[in-house]
Amino acid sequence: MLEMTTRLRAEPNLAYLTIGDDLPVTPERAASAGYVQLRLPGPDEPTILLHTWTCASCGAAGNWAEVVVEEDVIEAIDEAELDADTMARAHFKVSDDSRHR
Repeated sequence: MLEMTTRLRAEPNLAYLTIGDDLPVTPERAASAGYVQLRLPGPDEPTILLHTWTCASCGAAGNWAEVVVEEDVIEAIDEAELDADTMARAHFKVSDDSRHR
């Protein structure tokens, strides 16, 4: 299980989000939630967020996840390497500032 929080929801709470959950993403909401805009998604392109997470089993931190959001719904959450290919796919990356993790 991934332990990850985000302030992207209109009314953030401590609920765990998973595939199929609503997660509206706009550039304004992403910026106010601590994400850095890497590029804007195209008109028919899902939004890809890069987010840190902590392993609930072993407590390992500093991991990255790629969260795919299409039509304001989470379509996929996968572990990701923070490399050039991942950064090129992404639209928003959570700030490295621990206040936003």
